Amino acid sequence: MMKDFIQRIILKISWVPCIYPGRRIVQPFTRRGVPVARILIAEDRESMRYALKTLFELRPDWQVCGEAEDANEAIAKAVQLRPDLIIMDYKMYHSDGLAAADGIFRELPNVPIVMFTLYKTDELEYAAQLMGIRYVIGKEEGVQALLQAIDAELNNRLLLS
Repeated sequence: MMKDFIQRIILKISWVPCIYPGRRIVQPFTRRGVPVARILIAEDRESMRYALKTLFELRPDWQVCGEAEDANEAIAKAVQLRPDLIIMDYKMYHSDGLAAADGIFRELPNVPIVMFTLYKTDELEYAAQLMGIRYVIGKEEGVQALLQAIDAELNNRLLLS
């Protein structure tokens, strides 16, 4: 009886890997029985990373699993952490978000990336879509547009898994 009680508590607060042959389930973490989407934030400005992390942590079904301040770190952390979704800035140190997305897609072809940038143009949006990024959100559009894009990507990923 005590063993069952302890196992239920551990399942509620710990990582439970759910692996199927050939693919990983989208959301292997649970927080009080609610699946949690793991998000990596790739943004060069610390204040923006902090604001996004604070915003995302308000959602019980989202968890920021890591942060990166440049393109090279974004690729390394994506491979290491294997997030369910990546928020990517376009202009970053050493390289841009498209180059980072290319490196990430080579290693993790199924992880969705939402680009959140000050420099949204039709050309950038077209280049991002050619690469496989479905949503390019301008920072001037506000966080509501970003949250909607994240929800859409996570729901799409759930349907495809």
